[in-house]
Amino acid sequence: MAETAEERRKHFRFPVRPSVPCLVRVEGSRKTAPLAGRLRNISVSGALLELATRLPHGSIVAVGASTVTGSIDVEGEVIWVTAGSDAGGGPIHVHGVQFGVPEGGPDPALEDLLRSFAEIP
Repeated sequence: MAETAEERRKHFRFPVRPSVPCLVRVEGSRKTAPLAGRLRNISVSGALLELATRLPHGSIVAVGASTVTGSIDVEGEVIWVTAGSDAGGGPIHVHGVQFGVPEGGPDPALEDLLRSFAEIP
């Protein structure tokens, strides 16, 4: 039997409902302004982002979002992209972003972000 994405995950994904606005900076991009997007779920090792712009596979991005104690940026790599639609039926691009998890464990700022999402009703 084929293994599902949920079974392959090493870290629990916190669903973000309603999705949280975020800003995404693309490293090495000619664009200087961050892209507005929505964060749908997050874990210590990755996130699911919705953006109006399709980013190429392998893009290095910094995802910024607000937390209970302030705002943070988490850097990751786009590992997959698929087409979708927003609530109004318009086109949207769903991105799977993988964060690097250091051997010593996740960044304390990322843990703070996860705690703040876990507290969202």
